[in-house]
Amino acid sequence: MKIYKIAFRNALDVITNTLAKEISSKVRRLEEQGKITKEYLNGYSSKENLNYDGIKTNLAYIIKIEVIDAYMNPPYLIEAEYIRSERKFGDIVLEVIREITVSIKFSPSFDYNSYNDFYMNAVNVIRHELQHYADDLNDILIPQYSIEGLRSKDIKIKFESMVQYLIDQTEQIPFIKGFMLQSKKRNVPINDNITQFIHEQLFSSKKIEEEKIRKTVGETMAEHVERQIVDIYLKRIKEIFPNAK
Repeated sequence: MKIYKIAFRNALDVITNTLAKEISSKVRRLEEQGKITKEYLNGYSSKENLNYDGIKTNLAYIIKIEVIDAYMNPPYLIEAEYIRSERKFGDIVLEVIREITVSIKFSPSFDYNSYNDFYMNAVNVIRHELQHYADDLNDILIPQYSIEGLRSKDIKIKFESMVQYLIDQTEQIPFIKGFMLQSKKRNVPINDNITQFIHEQLFSSKKIEEEKIRKTVGETMAEHVERQIVDIYLKRIKEIFPNAK
């Protein structure tokens, strides 16, 4: 592997840590000030360019925060999305715009005790999207899964779309990068992170939702699919990171 690739990979880890800490610190201050409320936060949005080693990058990050009435366990949801767009004059590309949007939802039960877990989840989510940024710079692959399917209300369609999403070649490396950094920080085996993540993505963290999905898909098929996807990731890790633990 060339030195500049190693340096770029390490830079992404550093940027991940910096951004996750910045977001987590912001959340901690809001919690200490009693401002994690619908009145204060709903509609909150900020945008700025990422900095690395004192230099602004061409990647902007947007933070959106809201408080919802629904109960969640854990009492927050962190989602992120990398978007690349272009400003054109006819067929001429005038500017390439690269942005990561980090959307955070809190339930009213969020408190200081949730902070450390929040930070670890932020690391995983942000590192994943930064890998898409890196892949975009190198024009790597095109996603083959359906965004519409992932948002479907139909349980079977959503489950099948999630399977396609998890095994898609454009997603595997970003997921693995996030797993590795999160495992390193938590000092836990990467296998544990993968198994838990795959399970929650396929079946949700809510028991009642999992029961609905298993009933619709079939218990045997659900277990088979989950086991196969975990095996795919474990095999992929051994191929590209043989010394990973």
